[in-house]
Amino acid sequence: MSLKNFEVKQINIFYHNDHDGIFAAAVMNNYISKLHLSVEKQINLLFFRDQKISVNPETNLIPIDDYSINLKDEYSKVSKENDGNKLFIFLDYSFTNKDNLKWLDEISNNDNNKILIIDHHISSLELQEKEKENLIINIDTSYCGAVNTWKYLYPDKNIPKML
Repeated sequence: MSLKNFEVKQINIFYHNDHDGIFAAAVMNNYISKLHLSVEKQINLLFFRDQKISVNPETNLIPIDDYSINLKDEYSKVSKENDGNKLFIFLDYSFTNKDNLKWLDEISNNDNNKILIIDHHISSLELQEKEKENLIINIDTSYCGAVNTWKYLYPDKNIPKML
């Protein structure tokens, strides 16, 4: 799934709220901000350690501090709509919570939604069997989540030393 020339109502980036996940989200947000995607609804939220910070106005960045957190509940804090045509990106996040796996199935069953998962956790390998046209899963346990994000978005560029 290419993120270019993509029309959505909303972009949602969920990321593990640690150094790896924060760098992965920064790489993704920077990439998306340069694409000039057609986004019908603009939202300007970033929840970072309980502070609201302005970022790319087309994107919701949703940090996940704990794998037991219910993602559907976190998502409902920034969006009340469930009508599809949204991009969900999960970075450096392992779907070990059964409720979150159920929600992933729910959002991926709407063919108008697009879902991209980039991760490095061994526990995420079993997700690859769920992959379909609107659900792309990129798992590489050889690298951290930030490097995997960079490699997915910029396959022909050298990985920055900072990552």
